[in-house]
Amino acid sequence: MVSSLFKDCYNFIKASTRGDKELRSWLLNLENSIEEGQEISDDDTRLLLGYVREWSGGNLLWKVLRERIKADTARVVILPAVLQVINSAREISRAPDVLINTRRIQTLEEVDRQRKYIQERREQCKEAIDQVAQRFINDIKSLPTKLLVPTALLNPYQR
Repeated sequence: MVSSLFKDCYNFIKASTRGDKELRSWLLNLENSIEEGQEISDDDTRLLLGYVREWSGGNLLWKVLRERIKADTARVVILPAVLQVINSAREISRAPDVLINTRRIQTLEEVDRQRKYIQERREQCKEAIDQVAQRFINDIKSLPTKLLVPTALLNPYQR
C-alpha cells in the first residue's frame, strides 16, 4: 500500500518536499526500505501519514470539522433529541393546576391551604426542573471541548 503511494504520488510528493533535503532523504530511505521488503516502523508510518494529511489538506478538513462540531453539536444534534423530555418536564410542573381544578375540597380554608401548598410545590418543582434542564444543556454544550482530538496527533512534523 505504501509502495503504491510512492508510485502514484511521486510528482506530488516531490513538489511537496521541494526545498527540504532532510525530508526528501527520509522519504527516499523509507521508499528504499519498502522496496527491499522491510517493514516500516509505527513511528515512520505515523510520520508519513502526518505529512500526507498536511499535504492533502486533511488537517485543514479536520480543523474545520472540529470547529463546526464544537459550535453546533449541542444546538443541532443533542438539544432536538432531548427537547421533548425537557418540555415534558415543564408540563409536569404545570400538573398541580389540574389537581386543584379537579379535586373536591370541603371547606374554603382547606382550599386556600391546599392552593398555597400546591403553589409552593409547583414553584419548587419548576425551579428544580429548570435547574436540571440548564445543567443538562450546559453539560451538552461542553461536550465538544471534551471530544477534541489532541493537537499532538495532528502535528505531522514530530519525529
